Amino acid sequence: MNRSILVLIGLALSVFAESPPDSLKDHITAGKDCDSFSYVAGNGTRFRAELPKSRLPTDYTPIGFVRQPSFVRGAGTLNKGEHSFVLYSDGDLIPQPTMLGYRYGIFYWWDIGYDVGANAGVFQTFVRTRMENLKTRKSEAFFWSNEWSAGYKIHDIALRDNVRFDDKSLVGTFDNSLAYRMGPARRASIYLLNELYVDYDLHSPRRQTDYYVMPAILGFEAMVGNHASFFAELGAAYSINGTQFADGSKLYDKTWFPTFRIGTALRTGSSTAIYYTRETKPLSRGKQPKPVY
Repeated sequence: MNRSILVLIGLALSVFAESPPDSLKDHITAGKDCDSFSYVAGNGTRFRAELPKSRLPTDYTPIGFVRQPSFVRGAGTLNKGEHSFVLYSDGDLIPQPTMLGYRYGIFYWWDIGYDVGANAGVFQTFVRTRMENLKTRKSEAFFWSNEWSAGYKIHDIALRDNVRFDDKSLVGTFDNSLAYRMGPARRASIYLLNELYVDYDLHSPRRQTDYYVMPAILGFEAMVGNHASFFAELGAAYSINGTQFADGSKLYDKTWFPTFRIGTALRTGSSTAIYYTRETKPLSRGKQPKPVY
């Protein structure tokens, strides 16, 4: 009896090992002119893709698709597994702090980052994340995203002989970005940012929470070579309720003022990035399968 049970278990295991439900579902199938891949998503949708014979080891962009470009500002996100260091001047404040940032691509549609910087009387640090909402998937021409950031800021400067601004606050921002990417490989982009900036005072007694809106910031970003980027932005900000001082007085109440950013970035690019689309998503995970001939 025990022997029969052991034989049945052995047969079951051998069948399972030799005949999985879909023996090619996690493999690239080699063809004469191109390779192919298909898989069934959790909702039952089957995705198919053809891959060029000549491609980077971690490039799973299907034939007919433009490989996703990498951007660090409103023009887009980094690719999965890509790292970037960003250096820029933040013209939202006077004097403008020099900021050093880090970005990392979690997926092709989502990256995260951390920024820290200072100038005379100014220190600020942020965590941030940008997520894609919608894009033209095959051409990569149009891109829509949102970015959230939260951080801490100290801003202590003498505005006039007897007026000192001593801000200490938590800061939160939300931006909406619409981008048009140019060129055959979409390596340059112009984009329009709309941003809400909230400044929550930390003094005791606490002063008012300041609100600013930036309805139109025009930006340009370009990939330079395989591992660099450049960006510049210019726009206007509106102070909704001004900035409150310790004596209760306000400055810049219902006032417009210019804002700008200019910077550069270094990216790891294809040395760490994984390029993929919805059609090839399983190939972006872990150890890559070998072609099946």
